[in-house]
Amino acid sequence: MLNLVEVMLVSEVMCRSLVAVGPGTRVGRARRLAGEHHVHHLLVLEAGHLTGVVSQTDLSDQPDEGLVSTVMSLPILGVQATTSIQDAAELMEAKEIGFLPVSSGGLLLGVVSRGDLARAGAGKAGLACDACGSHHGLRGGKDASGRTLCRTCRGKSGRPTVH
Repeated sequence: MLNLVEVMLVSEVMCRSLVAVGPGTRVGRARRLAGEHHVHHLLVLEAGHLTGVVSQTDLSDQPDEGLVSTVMSLPILGVQATTSIQDAAELMEAKEIGFLPVSSGGLLLGVVSRGDLARAGAGKAGLACDACGSHHGLRGGKDASGRTLCRTCRGKSGRPTVH
């Protein structure tokens, strides 16, 4: 029997509305843009080329006058539009990242997030913070007992945090 999660492609669940900033954009401006567009992740473009990615979590503890280039994530991991949603979910879990740019033939088509994949049935429950359920800020988020914790909860004494 065919498993739909194994054959569904990221191009079927990705977001095509892209929000981008330049590496010289001030952190405060990037934070405001993400909020205005209701997105957690921003692409960093320079001369039309993807040079990095940044999340609201990356921006959260930074001064407004700082530059996006100092907090953007590198190297950029991405997937092809023909990648299965299960493969994308496994990559995100293995690399502890929250989203992936999606391309085809060298063209950026969209982005796919953990939430997009979870809504489509891919991934594991471990893609969320064990303390609060957030899907954001999970990079490097395991505590000594092996629980997956978001950036906010890692800073607390194990108590669930409302985001």
